[in-house]
Amino acid sequence: MPQTVTNETIGTITYEPADPECSWETTLPFAAREVVLNVWFDGATMTPTRLASVSRFPAQLPFFDTTARAAMHDDWPASDSTVRDYLAHHVDDLDDDACSAALGTSDPSSLDAASFIARLHLVRIGLYPDAPAHNAVFDYTTGRELTDNLIAVKFDTTGTLMEIAMES
Repeated sequence: MPQTVTNETIGTITYEPADPECSWETTLPFAAREVVLNVWFDGATMTPTRLASVSRFPAQLPFFDTTARAAMHDDWPASDSTVRDYLAHHVDDLDDDACSAALGTSDPSSLDAASFIARLHLVRIGLYPDAPAHNAVFDYTTGRELTDNLIAVKFDTTGTLMEIAMES
């Protein structure tokens, strides 16, 4: 029998308690775009308290977006930079017009961290209240029409940044 749980920030989620892989989705307006908000959970464990444990992320979306972008900026100079790898992974596949549309320049080597990160769009927030780590994942892209790959910035329930990864 379907049940519901409501959170002031996230809204009302209807789910089947017997389903071990429940998901719920909505969109949020942010930065003149729509951002997908997914909540993934085990139906048997969903409670108002569980939902509240991840509600801080959409409730404080501007703060976490700023934190994610600052972390990407800090990642840029590293020899194993995920952010620069993401850029390098895609520029070879783009012609000059597509590169200019996505990055604002046909010469990606001219981009610095701030310029590139400013071109990234937050497209999805995944919330995982049952996960032992990475309870929120903020997915960024230069454009879904150009690539399925994302820069995933991952946080734990305390809001501490855990990882930056390239994912598809």
